[in-house]
Amino acid sequence: MDEILVTVICTAFNQEGYIRKALDGLLMQKTNFLYEVIVHDDASTDRTPSIIREYAEKYPHIIVPILQKENQFSKGVWITNDLLLPMARGKYIAMCEGDDFWTDPNKLQMQADIMETYPECSVCVHSVQGISEDERKIIRTFPKQEMESGVIPAASVMNRMLAKGEWLFHTTSYFFRKIDALEMREREYGFWIKSPYGDFAYMLMAALRGDFYYINKGMSAYRMGAVGSTVRRDMNLERRKQRNLCFIETVEDFDELTNRRFHEDVLEAVRRYRFEIADVDKNYKILLAPEMKNNWKKLPLYVRTRIRVSKISPGFDKFYYRLRKLIKGV
Repeated sequence: MDEILVTVICTAFNQEGYIRKALDGLLMQKTNFLYEVIVHDDASTDRTPSIIREYAEKYPHIIVPILQKENQFSKGVWITNDLLLPMARGKYIAMCEGDDFWTDPNKLQMQADIMETYPECSVCVHSVQGISEDERKIIRTFPKQEMESGVIPAASVMNRMLAKGEWLFHTTSYFFRKIDALEMREREYGFWIKSPYGDFAYMLMAALRGDFYYINKGMSAYRMGAVGSTVRRDMNLERRKQRNLCFIETVEDFDELTNRRFHEDVLEAVRRYRFEIADVDKNYKILLAPEMKNNWKKLPLYVRTRIRVSKISPGFDKFYYRLRKLIKGV
């Protein structure tokens, strides 16, 4: 019996309007190998579970449905790490959340071929379009600036990701070896456990294990701020503060584990996270401190204006965020 080479992990929650397109993109893949799709529904209250059942019945040789009766995210369960990775049968892992979708039928084949050809690379990623919820507008691309296809040293990625705060690659493009993720899980590395976002942990894992291979071709789409997404659930100010505290612990643990190989980048990242915490706490002593000068310069003019006005008139900040919530709905 032929072995499965790739496991695709798809997580969903209340995404009845999107899940069909996500699954269709996974099923349209043209490969010369077998692959499976583990679809996890986190106790959705809409029609998402029934749609997943429908696809599982139609494609039983590919779709592996996991339908929860109780929400696992609310219990603090890291669904991919704790539940899905251990049951994956593939050598490689690819990812796609239920509100995102793949656009190229050759995506899996291309990434598998590259990972087999470049053993020094621990992950293969590609360009991703960040689109509006209704798919009518391209908001941004990941990465923002065009990059040539090829091997990218881990040091270069960590500099842009940690020191400069760039979110280079999106989760829908990740393609990595299962054995690396299982090792992170089994050894319970601090950065792996403490990371506030799983995709951030995967990028640190990749830097720990090797270099990156980038394909300069858009092969998936990410709905920005869609219903059910983690980003949409993480806009509360207090949550942002806790998130940044977790980021500090995460990168400091990573720094120690890598024998300070990316130390200068980590220091810059910690400074940025502390700046964001100070913004939430309205700690103007830290915000306006000389060592935060570089962070201050990188802020958009409207953010700098908000901070300066709030220092003079504390009530302005509450007004600003109320207005933002009315306009953006977050």
